[in-house]
Amino acid sequence: MGQEAPEKSLSSPYDKELQNALNYFRDAAPKHTQDEEESLFPRISHHQQASAIIDRLEKEHALSDPLHAEVEVLGRRWHTQGHLDASERARFRECVDLLLNLYREHIRIEDEELFPLAASLLDAPTLETIGKEMAARRNLQGVQKI
Repeated sequence: MGQEAPEKSLSSPYDKELQNALNYFRDAAPKHTQDEEESLFPRISHHQQASAIIDRLEKEHALSDPLHAEVEVLGRRWHTQGHLDASERARFRECVDLLLNLYREHIRIEDEELFPLAASLLDAPTLETIGKEMAARRNLQGVQKI
């Protein structure tokens, strides 16, 4: 969220931002994980360097799942009730901070290590197939390249 979050009550601008974030992580983020774990990783896991990167990213996916679950429960409660008690707010912030730290490194590894390596390992038809699989997960028509 762009500004410092409120201490107790959740005013309209914060509530809208919270809902947008919760909806993204509920709806779109799992598709990204599926893109990796179902479409990309199996096609490059035979490569030793890729395999080591994949192991790390899959562990991070597993670490993030329970944190997302807590953020979802607490965030939806905050939205529904308009407030959280002090311990719930503290846990919400803790989970969000853990996810932020995890994703900063996770995204760096994807962008700087995994994706360039995958691009060097995969041919154009395979990349096109991966693009079609990703588009299908999102019900997009005519998107074929990644």
